[in-house]
Amino acid sequence: MIGGSIVAISALLALVLTKSMIVLSPKLGLVDVPSERRIHKTLMPRAGGIAVWVTLMVCLALLALTGVVDSGGLGTRWMVGFAGASSVIFVVGVLDDRRGIPARWKLLGQILSACVFFALCGKSSGSVLGFPVHWAFELIIWVGWAVLLINAFNLIDGMDGLCAGLGLISCLCLAGLSFSFGRVTDACVILVMVGALAGFLFFNFHPARIFLGDTGSMLIGLFIATIASSSVGERAASVSLLLPLLVAGVPLFDVFFAVWRRTVRAKANALKNINTSGLFEADKDHLHHRLLASGFSQKKAVWLLYGVSLVFAVVVLFPFVLDERALGLSATLLGVVALMGFRYVAPVELRVSGDLLHLALKRPGSSRLIAACYFCYDFLVIVTALTISLYVENSGLVRLETFTNLWKEALVVVSSCLIALRFAKSHSRHWSRATLRDVISLLVWFIIGLTFAFTASTFLSRDLAWSNFRIFVFIGMIGGLLFMIPRVITVVLRELIVDSQHRSLFRSKGLRKRLVIYGAGDLGELFLHHLKVTEPTQLVEHRLIGFIDDNPNLAGRYMDGFKIFGGIEKLTALEERFGLSGILLCSSNLEQKNAEKLSKIACELGLKVYRWEPNLKTTVISLSNTLRCSESGILNATQFVVQNDLNTLKINQQQPNL
Repeated sequence: MIGGSIVAISALLALVLTKSMIVLSPKLGLVDVPSERRIHKTLMPRAGGIAVWVTLMVCLALLALTGVVDSGGLGTRWMVGFAGASSVIFVVGVLDDRRGIPARWKLLGQILSACVFFALCGKSSGSVLGFPVHWAFELIIWVGWAVLLINAFNLIDGMDGLCAGLGLISCLCLAGLSFSFGRVTDACVILVMVGALAGFLFFNFHPARIFLGDTGSMLIGLFIATIASSSVGERAASVSLLLPLLVAGVPLFDVFFAVWRRTVRAKANALKNINTSGLFEADKDHLHHRLLASGFSQKKAVWLLYGVSLVFAVVVLFPFVLDERALGLSATLLGVVALMGFRYVAPVELRVSGDLLHLALKRPGSSRLIAACYFCYDFLVIVTALTISLYVENSGLVRLETFTNLWKEALVVVSSCLIALRFAKSHSRHWSRATLRDVISLLVWFIIGLTFAFTASTFLSRDLAWSNFRIFVFIGMIGGLLFMIPRVITVVLRELIVDSQHRSLFRSKGLRKRLVIYGAGDLGELFLHHLKVTEPTQLVEHRLIGFIDDNPNLAGRYMDGFKIFGGIEKLTALEERFGLSGILLCSSNLEQKNAEKLSKIACELGLKVYRWEPNLKTTVISLSNTLRCSESGILNATQFVVQNDLNTLKINQQQPNL
């Protein structure tokens, strides 16, 4: 009953204040002007954050006066801290909404707001995740958490109803958890924000009549950061690592992709001698921008992100509501979501990462630097693997004296493995073009080094103990895995770049040409290999659907992740399903009957036909100059040189007639 009344009062007050702000915003200079990065086309008031903040302050004051919030994590002390912190955010947000302030100054205001809350609320508890820490370290953790959520909701605020709706979902989840934990007063405080956002959304859902502005989006982030750590976080410390995904799954993923994308892009531009703003440079590659570019309407895009947010909340709620043993289930499901995200949602980030890798590997002198980095990394891996193995073998009871007594054996292990890796040429191999032979060679030489170290260790200790054998097995398992991570990351990245570019969920409709590849033979395989070793910008305007091939034994199989749908007769069905725009020929010996059949279907469907050629040329070079040999005298000759140029991707557009 109390919760329903609070929601109704705050929603009604927010409704009235938001309506008033629609009228007052132009007079206050709080108007959002259309620009290249904006979705809206007309002037829009952006003082909705003021209405939400005033609603919060009034309703929280009423709760305090009625004595409802005397106890609980969100009591009077929390209210004082939140009032002070939100006032700082309010001032910074209004200034930014009115005239715009530099991103660094806005970040400084966010940090100040978090510090004010920490000081007024008496936030220090002397521990983080159950570990005792100094208050200064706890302050750093809290400021990082608060600033992260503030910016997460600030960056996601780019579409009608998106930021406020995601904040509403997060608050409902946290209120439900507070009720389940028996903290009714905390739930009442959270429901104040639920009502305020519900009242605001009445005017903000598409087509919006008013925006939150930076004042409102940053306020939502600050509110959720404070209630999550003060109420739910203390009660569920064992699963608090999942708390960020519960309260802000979608905004945090958007922040993660934005930081990754902007940082890598800035480094790539630096190698090109292009000056950029780095992390603070705005772009149109946020999740909601990609949904709009892929053909979703604003309403559909918002509802889709609402659904994703609810999925995150449900998955993360398992260990909160059920038991800590459900943590493994949540981690597994989140791992599946993360893998799907990297495959389907991150084509831009993977492409810019590939661009940076391509530039870095071609820098003058990079080979020496890479070799030195590999050597240092291998040294750290061997030492780490040895330490972990000793720790596991001794059940975590290894003391410093034990390591001191084993320094001879440790020296033998480290030196033997490094010498073996030197024989494997692991520091000078071109790992960006790694093959299975390179990987096997590295692992075999590493095992040889470990075997020699084990033999030498038994002579030094004068004992052939089973525990020593287990230690070396652990070292081999841990070291072998860690050795391969940086060496295969470039190969994996190239695979992901090609995979994500042609399977992204966010595909620009009407802007990318959908092609089906004809020919799953050697030339088709060569084409896919070419995509992996060239710059990520190749074929960026095309999307490859898969293969067709006249060999009936290949139908239904996959080649490098691309499906072979069947023969030429599948073209009509594929055009209806994917909206094909063309056919890419990767066949060196197209039979006449198949050529005629393909030409007929292409003409009927209006498909353009492209041909990929590896550009094999035979050039006659006449040597007019004589070549002197010390023993043979004068030699006159004419040589024929076959040039094999596979580094240039060439797609020749042809007419439908073959």
